[in-house]
Amino acid sequence: MTKSPPVRKEASLAFAILLACVFSATAGCKHQAATPPALAPPPPPDVSAGVVLPSAAQHWKEIAAACVGPLRGPANAHYTVVEFGDFEDAGCATARPLIERLVEKHGCNFKLGFINRPSVTDMNSINAAAAACIVAQHGKFWQMYDVLYRHGTALAKAHLPAYAGMAGVSPAVFIHDYKKRNDGGKMAADQKIDDMWNVHTVPSFLLHDNVTGKSTGFSGLKGLQSLISNTPDLESGGAQGVSPPAPNPQ
Repeated sequence: MTKSPPVRKEASLAFAILLACVFSATAGCKHQAATPPALAPPPPPDVSAGVVLPSAAQHWKEIAAACVGPLRGPANAHYTVVEFGDFEDAGCATARPLIERLVEKHGCNFKLGFINRPSVTDMNSINAAAAACIVAQHGKFWQMYDVLYRHGTALAKAHLPAYAGMAGVSPAVFIHDYKKRNDGGKMAADQKIDDMWNVHTVPSFLLHDNVTGKSTGFSGLKGLQSLISNTPDLESGGAQGVSPPAPNPQ
C-alpha cells in the first residue's frame, strides 16, 4: 500500500512560512510609515533692533499689495514703512503719534502702509480689522484708520457703523457690506502675510528701501524708535497729533 502524503504537516509548515512572511512585510511597512518626532520650530528672531529680511525683499510686491489701503505718501519716496497693527492694542495706539511725527517731518522721504494683525482671541479686534478693510473698498481707509485708533477702547461691533460714517462711508452702506463681508479679500491677504513673516508682536514694522530693495523688520515701540533713529533722514521730531498728508494711489 502507498502511504498518504503528510498533508496536514506540510500545510502547517506552509502556513507558518506564510505568517512569517506577512509579519515581516507588515513590520517593514510599519517601519517605513513611522515618522520621526516633530522638531520644535526655532524661536522667532528678535527684531526690536532691526533684522534684515532678504525673503521680505523678494516678496515685496505681495506685501505691498496686501496693505489694506493705498500706500500713503509720494510715489518717488525713498522708503516704505509697513505697520502691522491692531486697532485695539494700546502699544499700537502709542506708536501712532510717533508715526505722525515721522510723516510731518519727513513725509517726502517715505510712504506708509498698514497690514491688519488683530488678536485672534478678541472679536472686537477682529471686527475692527474687518471694518477697516470694508471701508477701504470705498477709498476711505486712512480716514477709518484715524477713527479706529482714536476710539481704540470702544470698538464694539455696534459702534462700527458710526465710525464708518465718521470716515466718510454711509453707515447703511457699511452695514450692508459688513454683513456680506465685502472686504476685497484683504482680511485673507493680511492673514497670509502675517503667517508668512511670523508676525507675533504688535506693533511691528517693515522698512523697505525702494532704491536698494533691502527690507528690515522692527518690532514693538522700541523697534519703531530704532527704525526712526537708524534710518537716514528719518529721525523723530515735530509735534504730535498732526494729520498725515492725503494718500496718493500707488
